[in-house]
Amino acid sequence: MKSIINIGFFLSGLLLISARVFPQAKTNQSLSQPKKEAKMKNESSAFKEYILLVHLPLNYGPDQAKEVREQWTKLTDKWKANGTYVTSFVYPNDGYLVKGPQKTITKEGIVSDNFRLVSNLVLRATSYEAALELAKNCPVLPQGGIIEVREIQPRITTTESGKELPKPRQ
Repeated sequence: MKSIINIGFFLSGLLLISARVFPQAKTNQSLSQPKKEAKMKNESSAFKEYILLVHLPLNYGPDQAKEVREQWTKLTDKWKANGTYVTSFVYPNDGYLVKGPQKTITKEGIVSDNFRLVSNLVLRATSYEAALELAKNCPVLPQGGIIEVREIQPRITTTESGKELPKPRQ
């Protein structure tokens, strides 16, 4: 009986030592992944995503858009290079509105104070303040544009078990 207890203490000691020598990988980290990469992944999780909604005056035309096209390209290329840029969309035409309990459908866009939503950018930033600083670089501001900044709720891409959620059908 005494030898069984001693073996138990010996095995417990081995488990404690092995826990320090061979730490377990995090659930999202493979055992072969270098520690430096794991640290970078954890650092990138400190970033949040923000959407920049670009509103332009109703009288904003193609000539004004041409004036800033190269500036937009340089800015988005810079954001892509440093990992800030996620995606963007341009809304070339008005969409449809579904309104009220009757679900009335009209082909129009919402205009507020003679401004309409024309595009958006999704960017990564560490804070609202950092996202606002990024928004200050938008080339349409000197032309009278408005950039609305909102934090985006994180998207869930995996289940708790780590399995990917099914892709939506198209």
